[in-house]
Amino acid sequence: LTALAVLAAAAVIAVVWVIPTLRYQTAADLLADGHFDQASAAFSAMGDYRDAMTQVLECDYQKALTLRQTGTEEGFLEAEALLISLGNYADSADQARQTAYELGLFAFENEDYELAAEKFQQLGSYQDSE
Repeated sequence: LTALAVLAAAAVIAVVWVIPTLRYQTAADLLADGHFDQASAAFSAMGDYRDAMTQVLECDYQKALTLRQTGTEEGFLEAEALLISLGNYADSADQARQTAYELGLFAFENEDYELAAEKFQQLGSYQDSE
């Protein structure tokens, strides 16, 4: 009976603490390795475990910053949309403005003056947008 109780306690500890901790660490490793969509899905599956929902936001934030670094119009546009969708998370609003600014510069350098003007007008007095 004592052995059965010990086994039951070990099973409860494994289910309640060990398995969720391992899942969380796996998701954190995915995030650290740049697998943002997989990490986001893994954190989302954890529900309210620890700060999993905050980590979902972090996945999108890091993905956006990485997309911005691609230096392509598509990357800038996707990054800007992700950062805007994050609302007040971290410095997402500032990063969204910076991304729009960099997109404006990119468009200008590539002679897409319509897109450049649109982005710079949206930004108002941000940096030298005017």
